[in-house]
Order: sequence, then C-alpha cells, then structure tokens
Amino acid sequence: MQGPRRDVVSLRELLFEPTPLVHVWACLFFVGFFHLLSLRAGLEIGSALFISFSFCYVLFSFRPVQYVVGWEKPPWVSVAACCFVGLSLFSILYTISGRYDPFSNDLGIILALAFPLIAIGKGVLLMIGLSGKAIATGPTLLTRLATSNSFVFHSLRIMFLSFLVWWFGFTARSPSSIDPMRAFIWTSLFILVFVAGVIVDRRNRNVSISSTRSIASFSGVCVLFFDWSIVSSLRMLDDGTVSSTMIEEVFMFTFIILVILWTRTSRTVDSTETHAALSLGFAYVIMYAGSISSMSASTDLNVTSILGVGHGLTAMAIMLGSKSISKRIAEGASEALIQSADDGNDPQPSD
Repeated sequence: MQGPRRDVVSLRELLFEPTPLVHVWACLFFVGFFHLLSLRAGLEIGSALFISFSFCYVLFSFRPVQYVVGWEKPPWVSVAACCFVGLSLFSILYTISGRYDPFSNDLGIILALAFPLIAIGKGVLLMIGLSGKAIATGPTLLTRLATSNSFVFHSLRIMFLSFLVWWFGFTARSPSSIDPMRAFIWTSLFILVFVAGVIVDRRNRNVSISSTRSIASFSGVCVLFFDWSIVSSLRMLDDGTVSSTMIEEVFMFTFIILVILWTRTSRTVDSTETHAALSLGFAYVIMYAGSISSMSASTDLNVTSILGVGHGLTAMAIMLGSKSISKRIAEGASEALIQSADDGNDPQPSD
C-alpha cells in the first residue's frame, strides 16, 4: 500500500493485497507440511520447524524487516525471504538440538507445554481486539440493537445456544430420536452455559454506569464466543470428526485475527503497525498449530480431543478475564470524553 498517508488503513485492502494473500496460503501449507513431518520424520524435526517459522514471522513484525522484505514487497520476494529466514533458523536450531540430545526432545515438550498458554491467549487476544474496537469507534448499529437490552440479548442467546446444541449435540436430529443420556447431557450443558453467560454478562455490565453501550457490545460478543467455545469443546471431546474440527478451528482463528486487524485499522495512521499485527497473527497461528501437532504426535490423544481442551481453556479465559477488560473499556471511554471536553473548551484562534 503505497501513496499518501491516510487516517484509516483499510482492512479490505490489507487482506486482499497479493502479498498477504500468498502468505495466508503459505502459512496453511507450512502448518500441514510440518505436521506431516512430525508424524513421519520425527517430532524433533517438526517442532524445530514450527518454532523457527513462528519466530520468522515475529521478525517480520519489526519495521526494518518489513521495509526490506515485508508486506509491501512482491509476493515472491516476501515468501522467499520468509522461507529463507525460517529454514536458516531451523538449521541453527536443529544443529543445536543434534549436539545436545536432551534438547532435541525438549523442543516437542516445550511446544506441548505451551499449548494451554496459547489456548488461553486465544481468548485474551479476542477480548483485547474487541475492547480496542469498542474504545476506538464504539459498537455498530446492529450490535447495539442486539446487546443494549439484556433481556433481548439473552433471548437471542437462547436461540443461538439452541441451534448449537441441536446441531452439535443432537446432530441435527429430533431430541426424541437420540439416546436419552445424550439428550440429558446436552440439555444440562445448555442450561449451565446459559446461566454462566448471564452471570458473566451481568458482571461485565455492572463495572461502570457510563459507556454502557460499548461495554454491553463487548460483553455480548464475548458471551456468544464463550457459548460457542464451550459447546464446541464438548462436541470435540465427544465425537467430533477431524475434517469438521479443522474447518471450525480455521474459521475461529480467522475471526480472531480479523477482529485484531479490524481494531488496528481503526486506530493507526501507520500501515506498518497493522502489518506488524498481521505478522504476529501468523506467528501465533503457527505456534498454536505446532503445540497441537506436538501433543498429538507425542501422546495418545487425537487432534479433536486436544482442540476440545483448547476451546475449553479459551472459554475459561473469556469468563475470568472479561470483567477486567470491561473496566479497561470504561476507563478508555472516560478518557475519550474528558479529552473531547478539553478540546471543546480550547479557545478558538481569532482571525
């Protein structure tokens, strides 16, 4: 994106530029190929590749690297540079692990142990992205209509949760045609999740008597994501298939990264900051995929069970952390009002 500086960096322009699009496909290829190598060639090779390319995208978030081989360069230059840096880091890391045998096993263990933190980070990143958007621009009209009134919002939640339970728990069949125990478990889950969401939403809304629209919007989206994460977690632990689980996981990660980038495009006039957020998003996705790959390759757990645990941790992060983020939104909105009042009281220069 070259040309004059603008007040807003377009998210649509960022994502549909040739270079970021090529990196999206390259990232998907890296994740799948590295996982196959972990299963076929050994866990230490796959773990070293995941760590190396994740760190490579972290390097891409720095401005000097962006200037040389970043998102504004031709796709073949940027992707070739990414492969070169990633493979160079892999050579160094794998050489070190070859000289120190215990260290080679530690790579897979480090990635596996990082999985809970990365899964929790998914929920934290979502809340940070949503809070940034709430502070910067406030809720949209559709979000205000759905979340401003608590009764209306939770009525919509009942429909949303009912669909999730019917689709995932009852496998889109009539409750009378499934096993009674399964119906009991999923109905109990529906009640527990709904009550937990009401408690979380009420707690978030009560943090401040001002900025209620922004807080209600933030809380509403978080609670819906909490509902989805909990129901999805039980479905994956129950009998989720790999194909449907992968599609859902890709969609969830795409949504989170889009929310974060959406925030950055509304708060900065410098495209390099948005590019840095995009680079860190790729790094996070590769590290998360690496942790799942390491756990599935080194334990008897399958991928769907691991992702189910991850979704449960994400839901817990949202439930426990949304109140503090709501306070941050209230503080940010108060500061914005004070700044607006100060600007209005500034004397205007006379002609």
